[in-house]
Amino acid sequence: MPPRTGRSEYDKFRANEVMDVANEIRMFVERERIHEKQPGGPGRPPAKKRDILKCLLLLEYLNCKIQKSPSMLLIYKDILKIDKIPAPRTLYKYRAMSNMTGILERLLKKSAHELWMKETMAATDATGNPHYNGKNWRKDRDDFKKHRGYDKAHYIVGIRSLVIPYKRVTRGTWRDLPDFEPLIQNSVPGS
Repeated sequence: MPPRTGRSEYDKFRANEVMDVANEIRMFVERERIHEKQPGGPGRPPAKKRDILKCLLLLEYLNCKIQKSPSMLLIYKDILKIDKIPAPRTLYKYRAMSNMTGILERLLKKSAHELWMKETMAATDATGNPHYNGKNWRKDRDDFKKHRGYDKAHYIVGIRSLVIPYKRVTRGTWRDLPDFEPLIQNSVPGS
């Protein structure tokens, strides 16, 4: 619980909390085994997957939109130890890659394990992640023709801790009901 002595002290408390989380994210990602593509060949060198993962995880924690990410990531660049701040289009591109989705799902399950073991109740839900800037799932979810421009994240969340131990990403045109059973089977404590 933050101290209630003043707004400026709360801001300092929040800034320290985010710095601690950024440091934890950096250490967590650097401990993981992640295959990096070697630079070379024609075209631009690829962005480092570790740097992209650190950025995506911090943005998710801060609930920051990818479009506004450069200014936010600039603040935490040194703590995350990233070489260069990725452009929003690069973050969108890497987030949409199937191998990056698999890595994020593995990290999610690993980081949620301890809290998930204490949960007794859970809920399931689904939401759309746009492939391109400027799309909004809330506006497009009722128009089934527009679902092709999204990936759909089906997830299970703990009621008490709000931890998400497992999620499954499908095409935006898939229905929710067939994905709820695998969600529950993959996220039962001890699995």
